[in-house]
Amino acid sequence: MKKYISSLFLVFLGIGLFSSCTDDEGTEIGSDSSPVVTVYQYETALPNSADNDATVRVAGNNKVSEVYYFAELTTAKTARGMSESDYADYVVANGTKVTMSSDAQTAGYVADIIVKGLIGDNTITVVGVNGNQKSSASTTFFGLDWVDVTTGTFMAQRKSGGVYGLSSIGFTTSSTTLQKCANKDGLYRLKDCYGAGYSMKFTTTGSKQTDGDGDFYNVRVASQNTGLTFGKYGALYVRDVALWQNDDSYVSNNQMYADNTCYIFNEYYVSAGRVSYGYDYFIPD
Repeated sequence: MKKYISSLFLVFLGIGLFSSCTDDEGTEIGSDSSPVVTVYQYETALPNSADNDATVRVAGNNKVSEVYYFAELTTAKTARGMSESDYADYVVANGTKVTMSSDAQTAGYVADIIVKGLIGDNTITVVGVNGNQKSSASTTFFGLDWVDVTTGTFMAQRKSGGVYGLSSIGFTTSSTTLQKCANKDGLYRLKDCYGAGYSMKFTTTGSKQTDGDGDFYNVRVASQNTGLTFGKYGALYVRDVALWQNDDSYVSNNQMYADNTCYIFNEYYVSAGRVSYGYDYFIPD
């Protein structure tokens, strides 16, 4: 057994020595020979628009001397018919130069940029330069195009007798604008109905229906942050009751009529649980 253990030790020692002599270039921090850039995309925070402003982090290795970015519609980029290297040259010639900061953790460079005012399917390309060497990376962002439909009043969790389920946190009604997304079918929002930058988005679902109040579509409300807070429990979120209960039969309670009146059966909740549920109303002017 002792002889067997000693033999294994020599085998492992040999493997260790062999590995240490054959590490690929670039596996150690700062050992790259060519420029390399990487892009990461994050959720955009206020006061910027999550619908139209892309938040991108650019990371470059220690061989990157300059970095440029360029954003355009993906269809426009495709129409150029350029090779990757030719398009990298185009970005450097026509893009925006990025001011990078040293990143001690990677021995490279990093920068956060916000590309504003994007509408439609866009490609954001980043190019790192070192002399005549270039490295490129890209990410995509779809910017929403909102069109006003009508102004009106939003009433959150209005109960019978005019009582409001969110009145305990000081919210009852707000003036808002119903908007339709021109480049994403069936998507609507009540702009800033909870406050600046916080809208309720909802989508139509199914086919047109009719009842005693007229033609309507059912709608869905995905989970989203209202920007409001509920005491010590923090951020207040909204979603439709069908999503909360995981029961599509509740979708029949969510209606948007041809005159743009909306009745939506919603739940408001925090991380600890439910705060209120009931009907939210939008009444057009």
